[in-house]
Amino acid sequence: MAELRIRQITPEEAATTAELIARVFPRDPSYLRLTTWYRWMLRHPDHRWDFVRVVEMDGRIVSHLLIVERQVQMRHGVLRAAGLSVVATLQEFQRRGLNRRLIEEALEYVKQAGFAISLLDGIPDYYDRYGYAVVMPKYEVRVKTASALRVEPEVEVTEVQAEEAGEWVSELKRLYDREVRSLVGPARRDETYWRWLLEKGGKLLLAKKSGKKLLAYCWIDESAAVVEEAVGEEPGAVRSLLAVLARKAKEEIAPELRLRIHPDAGFARSLLLDVGGEVVVNYPRNAGWMGRMLDLEKVLEASLPAEETKQVELCFDTDLGQVVVQVGPEGRKVQVGTCGGEAGRVKLRQDHLLQLVYGYVSAEELANRGLLEANPETVATLSKVFPRTNPVLFPRDHF
Repeated sequence: MAELRIRQITPEEAATTAELIARVFPRDPSYLRLTTWYRWMLRHPDHRWDFVRVVEMDGRIVSHLLIVERQVQMRHGVLRAAGLSVVATLQEFQRRGLNRRLIEEALEYVKQAGFAISLLDGIPDYYDRYGYAVVMPKYEVRVKTASALRVEPEVEVTEVQAEEAGEWVSELKRLYDREVRSLVGPARRDETYWRWLLEKGGKLLLAKKSGKKLLAYCWIDESAAVVEEAVGEEPGAVRSLLAVLARKAKEEIAPELRLRIHPDAGFARSLLLDVGGEVVVNYPRNAGWMGRMLDLEKVLEASLPAEETKQVELCFDTDLGQVVVQVGPEGRKVQVGTCGGEAGRVKLRQDHLLQLVYGYVSAEELANRGLLEANPETVATLSKVFPRTNPVLFPRDHF
């Protein structure tokens, strides 16, 4: 019988794991592109070599999983999230349960390491067996190139390679922080993270005043018709960026601009008011951006308000255990406990609770589907504390 063990890799083994990933995903446009992305991921500011988990059989690495750290903004705090990425097993070793063993080991590993949740971009009907559920949709704002061509630039727009935009980090961070301050799910980006993000490449279109004052920016890769990130809400700056994008799209003979941005963000609102367009929200079934809880207390701490004018008392009864919550004029208290009765008791699975705190589904929707058990008064309280919203993780923070 083959000797099998799960372990981390050494820096010297990164080339071996990059080769494995390229063999498992041969449909990627190019070997060079995939391995370049992988090496960039390994330069993440919070990367540790124990975040690369592999299965070794008889001295050969045959299966791989990458743990990616993100600081995720919730309603009332920040969570340490463990992303699972590039889960891959060589074809000749597939159908032996190696992915399952690797995922289960990684989940236990990140739980012991103090992560509060785990996220991943899942294939359909697979990761739910490990306790994951969809927590956010994917968004796209589409504008006809012909409509955007009618807009004239009003402020200066400069194009720079992302790798050469280091001098703009503080301004990019300022605009991004303002954009995401009221959203659920985006990654927190400090200046070190920003500099790492810029290393991935692409082009930045910067709308600015004289000097170093940024008003808005767009981030594109190979095509100007596909915008990976667009931030800023000053109307003249948005129109100026739109005008530049439209001219580039015309040169590419692209009939429309596709912006992968949040529809509630300032850039999208300004753009749609000026030239019109359509918002596409894709709600995948049991796939896409999915999450699962690792630490019930930490998640609730970051999701509940620090205080309420009226006392709120709840007890969450989940497959991860029971947690008692009290929020009132004197503050918030979250602790492991036992539900004393039916008043304020909320019974549901951890993945459905994560969907609730993300705002992906409402308490009423969960209750109507039989996925949440609580009395009507408690359901109404949950709807007030966790209102329905549009959670998002910006594409540049995907893994």
